[in-house]
Amino acid sequence: MPICVWIEQFVHLCTCDFAYHCIYIYLVLHYVAFIYINFPHSDFPLHYLNITPSEDTETVVRGFSQPPGFSAEELAAAVKEAVQAALAEKEEASPPRKKQKKGQAGNDLTRTAATRTHLENLTRKAIHAIRPCPEDGKHYDRMMYWDSVNPTACCKMLLQRYQDDLKDEIIEEGGIDAMAEKYERVKKIANNERSIQSQTLRTIFLSHRNPETQLVARIQPGEYKVNDDDDEPLVTPDIKASGVKEVGDLRKLLFSNKLYTNQKVYNKWTEGIESGKLRSTKFVDPRTISKSITIAHEAHFRLDLFLTLQKRGYRHGPGHLEAKSRKKMWNGLLRKVYEDRQNNEASAHDKRMKVLYPNGIPTADNDEDASDEEFDAALYMS
Repeated sequence: MPICVWIEQFVHLCTCDFAYHCIYIYLVLHYVAFIYINFPHSDFPLHYLNITPSEDTETVVRGFSQPPGFSAEELAAAVKEAVQAALAEKEEASPPRKKQKKGQAGNDLTRTAATRTHLENLTRKAIHAIRPCPEDGKHYDRMMYWDSVNPTACCKMLLQRYQDDLKDEIIEEGGIDAMAEKYERVKKIANNERSIQSQTLRTIFLSHRNPETQLVARIQPGEYKVNDDDDEPLVTPDIKASGVKEVGDLRKLLFSNKLYTNQKVYNKWTEGIESGKLRSTKFVDPRTISKSITIAHEAHFRLDLFLTLQKRGYRHGPGHLEAKSRKKMWNGLLRKVYEDRQNNEASAHDKRMKVLYPNGIPTADNDEDASDEEFDAALYMS
């Protein structure tokens, strides 16, 4: 009950003996102040003071206050008794807190911070793990296209990917679902890393800073004339000479199962992926594309460029419907990439190696590295 209501009720006491009730009001207000200072969020009823409004709106103090000659000392005792009763009820209502051992609270906070940092590092590692070779001798599930509606979906996907490595942490947190809810903010790290990866991808294949892998010119910010309508994006001369005349033709090729049939596009595509310019990747020697990037990541990269080439300054929206649409397009492109590898990879790779090594292909073509098909054939044929 607000203190102003308490005071309003106590004002009625002034209709009786002035001195007597002044003393009582003084003691009661001390009681009210004591309760509100020590228990600001508590609501103690007035029945502890035995105060009720009478029919004539005057306040009758029951109990010890009714006999004549009721003294201030007896009033003080009544107020004291009421305070003790209120404190007793407060103690019963609030169970005692479990006493922590010295340093326990600090240890819990330190452990939480350490786990959060570890998960953030694993998130970065998972986002940029585009190579089909197993990490640390293990095969991990990919971390891509989580449910954007569910705030815990990203962290849950991360925990499922590394659940064998995080067994103790998952058990301690009460399971994958509980841990994903606690550390759901790793989604922000994942989105940031995905954005960095996308920007790097566009720099590799669309910027004049990388002429050896550039597919389209005058589309990146700062590389075209803003107010010149005639300065349109164009495929690079070598790509145009290969038969891809327009940017629209390149988009169709990216979203098809025949990209590898264009030797010039295939050579630049594989060279960019092998370059080590993508974050957390290292330069690798020329090899079949199956050993350089997973089907899932290649489909994701193709889709990113396909959408980027729609227009200058393209940026995908943050909405859930658009995320769902991109995931649907990615799922459709997975099979096309798989079919492209099955039908055209071997021929495209042989032609590339003959150009790179006219005097003979080196024997060490990293054949010991894992190939994506041995893990994913069943997935992409379904």
